[in-house]
Amino acid sequence: IDTMRARAQAKSIEKSEPERHEFRAVGQATADALRFDEKATRKRLIDKQLIAVGWDINPDRGNTAEVAREVETSNQPTKSGTRYADYILWDNNGKPLAVIEAKKAALTPEKGRTQAKL
Repeated sequence: IDTMRARAQAKSIEKSEPERHEFRAVGQATADALRFDEKATRKRLIDKQLIAVGWDINPDRGNTAEVAREVETSNQPTKSGTRYADYILWDNNGKPLAVIEAKKAALTPEKGRTQAKL
């Protein structure tokens, strides 16, 4: 995906804070009802949403130039010092644009947000 086009598309679909709050509430209620584990969340929700907006996803869970999965990251607050990011989205220059952390529905979104920031 062309980085500029992706940014323009994202900007055009930005929502207001009340809309984002409503979407989060609906999403959490749906996730709670479905009780997806982390693997199901990735396959049934995240992969499909990334594909729907044009990201190149390898259906066999492998990596592409745009999306890498289970990427080892260092300098993490774990005993080994490593952790694995569920997804990293790359721009055309091989720079990371976003980190996506999948969590089972029983966990709060904040846990994934914190892990992605690290």
